[in-house]
Amino acid sequence: MKTLLKHIAFAMVAFTMMVACSINDEGSKPKMGEGQIEFTCSVDADIDDVTTRATSGYKLPAELIPQNLNTALQVKITGEYDDPKTKDVVDMQQYTGSWSTLQAYNEGDVKLNQGGYSAELENKPQRDENGNVIEGEANPYFKGGAYGNTIEVIAGVTTQANIALSLANCCFTLNVTEMFMNYYSDVTLTIHSESKSWTYNPTAHGEVSPLIFVNAGQKLKFSGSATKQNGVEVEFAEAELNTTLQKDTHYNIIVDHTTAGGSGITIQLGNDYTNINEVEIELNTQDGE
Repeated sequence: MKTLLKHIAFAMVAFTMMVACSINDEGSKPKMGEGQIEFTCSVDADIDDVTTRATSGYKLPAELIPQNLNTALQVKITGEYDDPKTKDVVDMQQYTGSWSTLQAYNEGDVKLNQGGYSAELENKPQRDENGNVIEGEANPYFKGGAYGNTIEVIAGVTTQANIALSLANCCFTLNVTEMFMNYYSDVTLTIHSESKSWTYNPTAHGEVSPLIFVNAGQKLKFSGSATKQNGVEVEFAEAELNTTLQKDTHYNIIVDHTTAGGSGITIQLGNDYTNINEVEIELNTQDGE
């Protein structure tokens, strides 16, 4: 019995010491302290390329890639931490901070309470009055981050976070085949997104439209007009291209003359083909002429 009591006494002392070690000088839970996050960033200029029946690689022009990332990127950090000011209970607090540039974040010597954080960095594309990224030429939208509060900030420690930014929108170019240009002249081709449209007037095979950046998650539409070899003017009614655009991808839209009989054109976008019949444009004439 004495031996049993002695073991119980030792156990109680050990438990008391453990509790004492887990309490700070104020008699509350441990001080959490502050740490920092240091970002190392890169921008990936290589994106998927949907051309004819294959998906390969496409390298964005160097002039469209942010160079000085310290000034080109903006930073947003969110997360949660246990409020060190509360004494005996867990009190999770939410954190949100943003900086106009990575340089401003670095110079701010930002300290964060110990906890889990997410970070998102992006470049500064042109936006409309509602904050939406504007579709058009030379407006790539690069974004990258660490999500799900996976960046662990530890008191007194600088945590390294490697962030790779990729293209968050997508882009396309439009070109025509030699057969198309042999059959048509005075060509006007238009690509429509959900919010804008772009018109292209090719005069020869091999000419490629400007690189246009558009939002992912939508389908494009096509329309146009041209003059046939016999001088008859025709139009191509607006038609939806049956491909939902994916981010981080370049799409090569190919316009060809229909070869399987009939009159019209075929729009090729990856593995999808859209056939559009030509319709003669009726010329307005005055009575008696």
